[in-house]
Amino acid sequence: IGAERTPMYRYFVEILKACIQDEVNYFESIRFYHQSVDEPQHRPGALEECVEIVNKTTVILQDIANDLQSGVLADSEGNTLAGFDGLDDDLQLAIVDSIVNMPQVVTTYYDASEDLQGLVSAYCPKISFYETDRERRLYEKNAETTSGEQWFYTCLNPQYPYPSNHVDDFLHGFRIMSWMKKEYDVYGYLNWMCNMQFGMDGGGSSFTDNMVIVDPYENPLRYHDGYNGANGDGYMFYPMAKYKADKPIPSMRLISARDGQEDYDTLCALEEMYVKLAGEYGYESDQVIN
Repeated sequence: IGAERTPMYRYFVEILKACIQDEVNYFESIRFYHQSVDEPQHRPGALEECVEIVNKTTVILQDIANDLQSGVLADSEGNTLAGFDGLDDDLQLAIVDSIVNMPQVVTTYYDASEDLQGLVSAYCPKISFYETDRERRLYEKNAETTSGEQWFYTCLNPQYPYPSNHVDDFLHGFRIMSWMKKEYDVYGYLNWMCNMQFGMDGGGSSFTDNMVIVDPYENPLRYHDGYNGANGDGYMFYPMAKYKADKPIPSMRLISARDGQEDYDTLCALEEMYVKLAGEYGYESDQVIN
């Protein structure tokens, strides 16, 4: 939705209605992805634009929280949101904190711009920028400094030997990335354009130029020049009409992504069990985990 005040207010009011009705802080699970400045290191002036957008979004998030606490937050029809002050005090504070400190995900790497360092709360570089110890330390330190998170993503590249979501990975990519997330304390993985059912002929200056219709059942490529190794990129599920199905048809890679998430959940459960046992036997948890 970009850093625009009106759409953000509209969407957030609807989410807040659900929070009030269910007495649940849904905002703690929401992350703000700045797609409008995707990979800003590649376009002249985009890094400066990214700084401006992140700062603007931060102000709008604070304004929404202020209006919410003041009882003047209204929906697109001008109706004032009701019921928030009836929630438990701790839940109110948690919702406000989740809005104000919502991680803003930016798809670039730490060294792209000094102006972004300490400003971006969730760097989301391509997974190839998590390759060295130095890079991983930078993202970890930045997450600590900004009370943010570590993320990484894949798209048309990188390709082999890095894990990704292409057909040519033979379903290994998602499993490996889940193990990496646990090892490096990476909170989120961004799968670029997983619902994109069109292609690009590569002739334009951006991914919005020269779009063409692509039948994913006939052509595994969305880019038609320069990325011939990125088979299946983005096609995590397939249109249902061809086979008269009642819902989108999952790809084997989507199933592999589910398996990778289950691996991650299992590793977390195993860690929790070791920590519990460590306490029972008088060990420090870091002695057991490390």
